[in-house]
Amino acid sequence: MNLKKNIIRILAVLIVLIIVRNIIPFSKPGIKVTYNGSKVETAQWDYIWVPKNSGGNSGICDVIPKLADNIKATTVKGGDKVKFRFNTILKQPRKTVTLHMVNNEEIPVNKRESWKGNNYFSAPKEKGEYVYIINGDWDRTHDANYLVKICVE
Repeated sequence: MNLKKNIIRILAVLIVLIIVRNIIPFSKPGIKVTYNGSKVETAQWDYIWVPKNSGGNSGICDVIPKLADNIKATTVKGGDKVKFRFNTILKQPRKTVTLHMVNNEEIPVNKRESWKGNNYFSAPKEKGEYVYIINGDWDRTHDANYLVKICVE
């Protein structure tokens, strides 16, 4: 009898976990970015977090070059991986997360990487300072963008 109760409890927990993992977070999640286990500084750029069929919220931060000036660059080796994950136990972004390489004077440079299930991007091999936009896109009304600055040695 106890075995049946335990099996039912385990199944109930699994069902709840499956349901929770498929729910879009209730508010815009933060992001954790790391390089070799150390935290990388980020800045929130813009976001849209609007519940379907109701009002919601969205935010637009400063222009990229000005905002990037306030972020400390993390020194990395060319080609190394920079890892990231959105801070939520709920659903991670379902759509492609695009990393736009941006230079500090102009907006997008032609280089772009797409993230499809991987939780990292590779630093360029060329030395220099690079600013990335990490865009998490859950659906049409749930989108969050963060800036990261790296300096390739």
